[in-house]
Formats: sequence, structure tokens, C-alpha cells
Amino acid sequence: AVVGAAALGAVAVYRTKRVVDGQRLRRRCLPEALVDDGIADACELRVVAVRIHDVRLAPTAAKQVKLRVKFGRPGFSVSGDTDDVPVPARAGGRGQREEGLDLGATCLFYADARLSPRLRFRLLEAGGSRSPLGEAQVDISGLSSQVVEHQGLALMKSGARAASCVGHFSVSVSAHTVPKGHLRMCLAQVHAQLQGAAVVVPSASPAEGVVVEDLEAKQLRGGRVRAATRSEKR
Repeated sequence: AVVGAAALGAVAVYRTKRVVDGQRLRRRCLPEALVDDGIADACELRVVAVRIHDVRLAPTAAKQVKLRVKFGRPGFSVSGDTDDVPVPARAGGRGQREEGLDLGATCLFYADARLSPRLRFRLLEAGGSRSPLGEAQVDISGLSSQVVEHQGLALMKSGARAASCVGHFSVSVSAHTVPKGHLRMCLAQVHAQLQGAAVVVPSASPAEGVVVEDLEAKQLRGGRVRAATRSEKR
């Protein structure tokens, strides 16, 4: 009887711990969850991984640009920015073909069920107007650990008469469930930074391109990553 009572007590404590972890997670973004000592290392986190690559840009007057990733609907989202990247000077202007830019990035977000399953991308002039140079979006409903590739997405700029394409890029998206403790260990190995509402992997990391086995053996690749993320109310 004593053993049975002890076992029931252990189960009750375990269930209570899971409830507490769940309650704390609902009030946390991914970086906060990773550093919150009140959330057990064994607690499983659902993470959305967004990798941007193959960015190509048409001639633009902007000197430096960055790409912002937004997870969620307008007015209730979290976002991340790539590093500012200089735009190579090109003679001739309009009519020239698109050229590649080192705007690759990997952004990790906590898969908060309150956020709409939508990714929105904005090409911005670094240090310039908040008005985007180009925009795109992707629906990620039904996301799983299987990597979904979206290739050749067009960055469109709205105009007074018609929309115009200012560039193209590709994005790989997947979702993974991983214990908090092991995720922290893997991220430490790639010198990840906790910024705002996302986790980022600097491009200078010596372990760039590392395979994080706990993310279901999918590659967590840092391009030129610096996802400066924050909640936005617009």
C-alpha cells in the first residue's frame, strides 16, 4: 500500500510538473523558455525552423538591405531580421538581371498555437524607410518535421499602377519537437544567440551547417543569420 501510494504520488508530481511547464510555456517565447529555470530540461518544445537561401535581387537604389521574417498574422506576430547586407554597385540600372545576395538566414521560433500559421517576408532598406522594398508570404498550415521547400518565391512591390517583382528567394520550413535541455546544448555548440522572440545562429559560427540530431536529423544551417526578433503590434 505504501509503495502504491508513493507511485501514485510520483505520477501526480509528474503530471503537475507537466501542467506547470505547459502554463509557463504559454507565457514564453523560445528564448525565454530556454533560459527559464522553472521549465524542466525534459520539457519538450515545439520549434519552427525557417531557413532562407538563394536570395536574388534586381537593381535597387538601396545601399544595404535586410530580409525580415514574420511568423503570425498582421497585428500579432514575432519577427526576425537577417544581417544588413551591402548591395553591390551595378552600372546600367533597370533591365539588368537579378544578382545573388548573402542574405541567407535560419530563424527558430516557438510554435505558439496562438500565432497564425503564416510566414511573411519583407525586404527592407537597412536604416531606411520602414516601407518594404518587396514582400512575400507562405502558408505553413499542417507543418511537420518533413522539410517543405518553397523555391523561387517572388518579392513583390506594390505600385500605384501595378505590382513589380524586385527579386526572388527560397525558403525551407519544418517543425520539430525536442527536449529543452538538449536543444540548449545543440544551440550552444553553434554559438546561437537569443534575441527577442527567436533564436539565431551567427554566420561566423565555426559549426555553421551542423546537423542537430534532436531536430529529427534535419540540418539547422546558419546562413548569414542574425534573426533580431520581437513581437510586433502592426
